[in-house]
Amino acid sequence: MKKTISAILVLLFIGQFAIAQKFNPDISEKSLVRVEITHGNKGYACSGFLWQHKNWIVTSLHAMKKGATYKVVYGNKYYRDAVVYKVYKDADLVLLKSDEDSKPLSIEVTPITSYSETKVSFGDKLYAQGYHGGATGHRTTPLEKGDANPEVLESLVVKKEELAALVNLGFPKIDLPVLFLSGSLLPGYSGSPIYNTKGELVGIGNGGLEKGQNNVSWAIPATYLNNLEQSTTSALPDKLEQISLLMSSQVEVDLTSSSGGEEAIQQLMEEQYAVYSGGALEFIKTKNRSFEQMYNTAYDPDNLDYFARDLEENGLLIDYSYIKYDIFEDVAFGVTIAVPEGSNLIYDPANGTFTADLTNYPLFNYFSLAFYGYVDHNYEIEDVDQAANLLLEQLDVMIGGEVGGFAEDEEYTYRNEIDDDREMVYVLYQGNNSFLDENQDEHMLGIYLTVLKDENRIFYSMATITIPIYQLADAFSNGIDCENSYDLHPDYCEYFEQYMRIMAACHLTTFSSINYAAD
Repeated sequence: MKKTISAILVLLFIGQFAIAQKFNPDISEKSLVRVEITHGNKGYACSGFLWQHKNWIVTSLHAMKKGATYKVVYGNKYYRDAVVYKVYKDADLVLLKSDEDSKPLSIEVTPITSYSETKVSFGDKLYAQGYHGGATGHRTTPLEKGDANPEVLESLVVKKEELAALVNLGFPKIDLPVLFLSGSLLPGYSGSPIYNTKGELVGIGNGGLEKGQNNVSWAIPATYLNNLEQSTTSALPDKLEQISLLMSSQVEVDLTSSSGGEEAIQQLMEEQYAVYSGGALEFIKTKNRSFEQMYNTAYDPDNLDYFARDLEENGLLIDYSYIKYDIFEDVAFGVTIAVPEGSNLIYDPANGTFTADLTNYPLFNYFSLAFYGYVDHNYEIEDVDQAANLLLEQLDVMIGGEVGGFAEDEEYTYRNEIDDDREMVYVLYQGNNSFLDENQDEHMLGIYLTVLKDENRIFYSMATITIPIYQLADAFSNGIDCENSYDLHPDYCEYFEQYMRIMAACHLTTFSSINYAAD
């Protein structure tokens, strides 16, 4: 009997130990803080965590500013002043010290006192916990350990000019071993604690360098906390301002027209880094980028070339410098979308679809841009082609009769396999017949799709283009130079600019965690 009881107690203990070793965001949030930096007429924010003591805060060195004012926000509510206490520039780490010891908190906080020394392997599930720029509270973002060889900072920097800039700056060390992440860190996640599935600290979110729509992201291994603690300097590097321009996971707002107070900074960040929720989707605004930046870093720009070539071969020259995008990321589906600059996302609960509000652009009624996410719980959709065909069948039923059905343009339709689980397809469909609008003008209808499939998660991006036939024929026959003679044909130029803006936005829909490091 005693042996049986002992065995049961052992099993209970093992079970309790296993539960205690599972990552629990409700526990880890007690170590998480937000760091706000005010420097001149700019406000900045990043994430951090308590290390060893309630008044010791670890975060990213690149988020600091010389001569700035630092505040640590505990529990997203209680502000405490802080100063730079220790700096370890080789690993881009800083230790702040707050005045919490002289101003005790009325909430429970728990410093992290140890980290995992177990090697993080490819494909391991990880969790980054931090404060997104526009969020009033923290969030936990799932990530995976990516594959890079060698796994040092130098190998992850894609652009030669960025590598040269890092060499010139002198920090962080370009041969620094890092944890390459599959999945991008959100703006504000610089300095965020990164945990394994056991809830052990394994790294510090360092953000990443720009890759246009997405970012090349990595974490600083937690082992460098020893170096930070042993540091004997609190001096910030001379060229600190320059490295902050390269990093993508911190946030910045202009305080010129505000009071510059704590509430003003938060309000501006909520506006600039907005969050749009609806159904299974939650889009987080992460940045603003030009058409050129997006084109140069697109995973597959082929169709963008085709669209531009078709216009140019017909004498239509577009000024692409006017085309810019707001970039949004949905963490649950792991996708990133481009939305024409200044166009809010509107959620329709009736069909679970987000649409871009294009009314801030002329001739908006000719275009639409919609996004939809679907989870195939029964795994009935075998591949991305089937996913696209299901939507096209619905479109044919709904509006196909008005245009005599749709024909696929094979030149613009092709498929990409990203890895074993993920694939995407681009499809261009055009109505077979023209139709008359309310003014009895003749038009054609074009539909462009980008469809992503990640196991049982399907994501659709759809652009619809109404094409005025006679105006198009006139533009093709006479040629339109919107680069040098915009004022001669403003209506034509506005239409074709918007045509490229919408088509490109749809095409630029992509997975957030495509491994660009191998480029």
